[in-house]
Amino acid sequence: ACPPAQVRKIVESLLEVASTLACHAFGYHVVRRLLECGTKEQQYQLIRCLEQNAARIGQSTFGGCVLESLLTCAPAEERVWIARAFAQDPSVFVPLAMAKRGHASALLALEILQAFGDQRVFVSLAHHRGTLKTSKFGRI
Repeated sequence: ACPPAQVRKIVESLLEVASTLACHAFGYHVVRRLLECGTKEQQYQLIRCLEQNAARIGQSTFGGCVLESLLTCAPAEERVWIARAFAQDPSVFVPLAMAKRGHASALLALEILQAFGDQRVFVSLAHHRGTLKTSKFGRI
């Protein structure tokens, strides 16, 4: 086992490149693990980083997996902000909702937004109803 100081340095290095890791075929597993097992401070830093880079992460093949972890591991009060960050741009959210690795997290984001009474995303997505309905995974 690594000494705690060594683990802390490794995690700090990972946090610096977290948004890049979140888009990588293997790196997203590391990000998910940090969300699950990091300290509260590390989780906070990671959530802020991912939230600020939501558009880029949402457009990546593995972004849906990271979003799902964010929406299940983040503190309840953070989830609505995360959902808004990913859902605010239909050009990011619609492809995410239609993706094999993104449709479940998109649905979870919509459920969270609906619970908080945020209807803006639903109005915006109404324009994409036809595209979503014809997609294998986008029928949210």
